[in-house]
Amino acid sequence: MFYFSKKFDINKTKKNSMDKKIIILFMLFLPLTSLFSQTQTTHIKRIYTNPQGKVYINKELPLYFKLSIKPDTKSDKYLLKSKDNPQYTNPTYFTTEGLNTVYSPSAVDTTTHQTIMPKQNVYFQIYVDGTAPVTATKNNSTPYEKNKDTIFFGVDLEMKLPATDNVAGVEKTYYSIDGEAFKEYNAPLKFPTEKSYVLKYYSVDFVGNREDVKELKFTIDATKPLTNLKINGDYINNIISGTATISLKQEDAFAGSRKTYYVLDKNTEQVYINPITASSITEGEHTLTYKTVDNVQNEEESKAYNFFVDKTAPIVVDEILGDSFFANGKEYSSGRTKLKLTAIDNRAGVKSIYYSINNAEYLLYDKPFSLPLQTGNISVKYYAVDNVNNKTVVDTKNKLLFYSYMDLSGPELSHGFVGQTYKMHDTTYINKETKIVLKATDSEAGLKNITYSLDFASEQDYNEPFSVSGNGLHTIDINGYDNVNNSNQISTFFKVDETGPEIFTTFSVAATKTKNNSKVYPPQLKIYLSAQDKTVGVDKIYYSLNNSVEMLATATITNFIAGENILKIRAIDLLGNESRTEIVFHIE
Repeated sequence: MFYFSKKFDINKTKKNSMDKKIIILFMLFLPLTSLFSQTQTTHIKRIYTNPQGKVYINKELPLYFKLSIKPDTKSDKYLLKSKDNPQYTNPTYFTTEGLNTVYSPSAVDTTTHQTIMPKQNVYFQIYVDGTAPVTATKNNSTPYEKNKDTIFFGVDLEMKLPATDNVAGVEKTYYSIDGEAFKEYNAPLKFPTEKSYVLKYYSVDFVGNREDVKELKFTIDATKPLTNLKINGDYINNIISGTATISLKQEDAFAGSRKTYYVLDKNTEQVYINPITASSITEGEHTLTYKTVDNVQNEEESKAYNFFVDKTAPIVVDEILGDSFFANGKEYSSGRTKLKLTAIDNRAGVKSIYYSINNAEYLLYDKPFSLPLQTGNISVKYYAVDNVNNKTVVDTKNKLLFYSYMDLSGPELSHGFVGQTYKMHDTTYINKETKIVLKATDSEAGLKNITYSLDFASEQDYNEPFSVSGNGLHTIDINGYDNVNNSNQISTFFKVDETGPEIFTTFSVAATKTKNNSKVYPPQLKIYLSAQDKTVGVDKIYYSLNNSVEMLATATITNFIAGENILKIRAIDLLGNESRTEIVFHIE
């Protein structure tokens, strides 16, 4: 209940009734109650005075104008009636939204009771509000709309309910989750459990206008996606053929997978689109790291697949069993002579060997076979297939011909490296992870085996690439033997470097003091990084300041924080050897 009153002299008022019109107003409304449901709060339509003294009234409330000669609420009040329009009063309704005014046609001095000249109106402001607030939803996450009726959010969702009202202002906002009773909204809503939710909400203003209940249905997805790796093509264990492909299939229970990322060895991260082809990957050891992120940013833990790409076919050697001898430059054999075929594959392993005698149909080799009883030259072709279907190419180097020939030369020998190498002048440098590969070929009798001696130690058989540790110079003596025991020998040397660079830091200014066993520097400090490698030279220097993402050091380091700073430095030489150091200092 609000009223306006004005003291005045009754006799004087009667005397000057023709000169002045004094209107004293009293407004009375009857409360109306809105009961929305059993779970909603009751909101009363009312009059509201804000802290600045502005009076707001609900547009639906009835108004009564009364006169009073005293300011207190218990004084007598006289209901005003309209002689000309009685049908529109008692009650009266305001229909204009916003500011409405009631006024006296002339202002009177409250002490002298004299009309203020020149005449001026006295206004009483009333703000009418018949419009409910508008409530929206605002969240800290980008929703994913899987279809028209399904919206997903991540588990870190915080939902805000901002509301606006153009006249009286928003008094309170209410919300209900999954059919519970409505509660007053005071802070962002959180939804830590993975499930579907129904959020209902509305707001009410200071004069009791209530917004229609709004509803938002959504699902919280806290499940990380899953990536399944599949090899398409020939493979055995973790060895795959050069013709195979690697597929990464996404699975996600709710919001659906958005993207799959992968990194091959130490290359740049890429988005998976099509299967990865082994033909585009070099032969040797590799690591594929991969993960999937779903549509609400749930991220799978990275997985790693270690594999070997095998593009090399088996090596096939032959061996004569039984009677054979040389005379007059020709090899002679008896009817008891047999031919043994042996295939060597140092990765996937041999699956089968095939042979053809005198260009006839190829047969599966399972044991030594007899040579045909015929005069003249006898030719035998053969090839082998490994367990990932690499096949020996059949050519003149892969067929055995019996004719007048004496094999007096040993295998041709060579060597190579798989992994990090660096060539300086006539010396090759490797690290302790670099593999040494020994190679031998024999176009006549065929290769039997390879042996080697490292640093003048005992001779041993070569079966697969090997690595050497220990800084400094190393020497390998390589021996190759063919199937008639001809041999050849070569020697080579290389240097092993397994030590990372030495890291140096230069401070642009001197320390001002020591604090907590670390030095203190002024804010203008700059740090210069450098490194020196005694063998092959420095490749890159990285640093991380105060646990930030590691960066390549290309310029001066500045922008230190006040207080303690932690600088982590990592240097890598041209062979991939690395060294690390950490510096703790203060800025004041």
